[in-house]
Amino acid sequence: MERRRTAFEKNLEEINSHNREFEEGKSQFRMGLNKFADLDNELYKKQMVRMRDTNHRKMDVEINDEIVGAAAKDVPDSLDWRTKGFVTSPVNQKTCGSCYAFSISYAITGQIMQRIGRLEYVSQQQLVDCSVETGNQGCAGGSLRYTLKYLEKCGGIMRQVDYPYTSSVSTTKNPS
Repeated sequence: MERRRTAFEKNLEEINSHNREFEEGKSQFRMGLNKFADLDNELYKKQMVRMRDTNHRKMDVEINDEIVGAAAKDVPDSLDWRTKGFVTSPVNQKTCGSCYAFSISYAITGQIMQRIGRLEYVSQQQLVDCSVETGNQGCAGGSLRYTLKYLEKCGGIMRQVDYPYTSSVSTTKNPS
């Protein structure tokens, strides 16, 4: 109990310090308390982060400056998605290790936003439930590689309203 109290006090101090910087114009966002405020980094990682080691992560990939430079030639110096209407609320994946599904689904949502001009959320739950066939482990974690492999295999993704997030593994609704 004392560990959590200490963590809460430390986190509150960090939040207050950051928000003072926000008020002074030194930061672009405000911080606030949430249900994780009484967890220190070690406990948060133990309870919430479920990264799985794979051989793919250990590959040594050399990034060529020439390739990066060519790909980045049309990238603006800055971009504020808020001015384009792409503002989403924070999401709690709860105790399901589904960060891989959220990261891919929001990347897809961003691409849809660019194309049609409005937010159309796609289903994280479909990725949690169905990408086990390509190597992910549902709520026990997954990888972007396996998630993209699943999307390539199934050919698409459902809308979030049609396949909502439950923070647990269920039977797939879109078998591929």
